[in-house]
Amino acid sequence: MAEAAIAIAYPEPWNKGKALGYWLTYRLAGQILGGAINLGLNVDRNEAGKVTYTVYLVFIALQCIGPVVALFLNRPKKVQRKDGKKVQLAILENPWFEIKETTRLFFTKRFLLILLWIGQAVFSEAVFFTYLALWFSVRARALGSLLSGIIAVTCGNLLGAYLDRTSIALRIRARTTFWGIVVVQGAWWLWATVLVSEFRKTQPTYDWVDAGFGRAFGVFILLTVGFQMNYLFLYFFISNLATSEPEVIRYAALLRGSESAWQAVSYGITSITVFAEVGAVYWNFALWAVAILPAWLVLKEFGGERKAAIEQTDSGVVTPPVTVDVDNTQDKSVLG
Repeated sequence: MAEAAIAIAYPEPWNKGKALGYWLTYRLAGQILGGAINLGLNVDRNEAGKVTYTVYLVFIALQCIGPVVALFLNRPKKVQRKDGKKVQLAILENPWFEIKETTRLFFTKRFLLILLWIGQAVFSEAVFFTYLALWFSVRARALGSLLSGIIAVTCGNLLGAYLDRTSIALRIRARTTFWGIVVVQGAWWLWATVLVSEFRKTQPTYDWVDAGFGRAFGVFILLTVGFQMNYLFLYFFISNLATSEPEVIRYAALLRGSESAWQAVSYGITSITVFAEVGAVYWNFALWAVAILPAWLVLKEFGGERKAAIEQTDSGVVTPPVTVDVDNTQDKSVLG
């Protein structure tokens, strides 16, 4: 919840897309590093099975470093933004008040309408990683972790840059991104559905030297890219829902909590034997389909008269204050 609130509230309004892209890049950097380590230690293992224990020891060591690095993060009051606006990121009310306000926010029409959209976005993580574990060799899985992270980072940052294009109206940016994600996700889920229905009968274990590897491997890469783009767009989505600074934190908490709930359901379903091979793909495909209309009912309001609290300006140009010269009554800009 904290990292989500920071990613939304720290950057200037016209830099939020890029900042979200950077944040998700840092998150995926762990996957890329892990994939590189995993691939290096298992490059000769072209069969199904588990990774070496050394991989886990390296990962545990990296995780132990994280809290120490986080201590160097600037506090909100010390952040210097180009627009001169201070970051007001704080909870000033008592905990019981916040519990009631966050609960109230959860049951608002706008948030309930995007719950399914959150679900279809994050449900897929368990699905495509289970897909990779079921049908690929150890080294192919390691390659998938590395390569999917690199491609997802690239696509996520491109999307973030597009969402920051203030020369394009917010309404257009939001709608084109939404429908773009809808279309490509539908194509990828159709592709995955065809493949897992086939694999359930043939029970393959693909390695990168096998015929048909690219056909089976490609959909995993694209689903990972779709997850990254969906994830970034979710934060853009809720940043346009908040009507006050405290709501940024509350929405971030609700989003992260909803993510976890959906992922618990997803991992639970994929752990059931009867659903493990194909069922989770079918469920996610169906969830994608039913989530589109409710999310659209909320998103179509973006860029209208209703302004988000953190959308202070829709321009990357900072206008300096103006003073009046009493001698010749001409306006002069105050620089610096």
